[in-house]
Amino acid sequence: SPLGKLALVTFTRLDLEGILAHLGKSEQKREARSWGSGRNRMFRGEEWLAVEARVGAPNVVILLEEMAAFGIERAVFLLRKD
Repeated sequence: SPLGKLALVTFTRLDLEGILAHLGKSEQKREARSWGSGRNRMFRGEEWLAVEARVGAPNVVILLEEMAAFGIERAVFLLRKD
């Protein structure tokens, strides 16, 4: 898949930045173009995609369907309980 096989999905900018920081500076990261409305902020590495998704069940379902169409095999949704 051009986007990798794993997607890490979060719903806040801080969580997305935390994911990118955790992956480390040695991992090559580049901002990926979002498809559709372009409202999801995305970064991709060699085997992964990190996404800041819009909140709401319809948005998440559409995102999941689009990621599957682009070859993502596994999506991990990260939720913060504050």
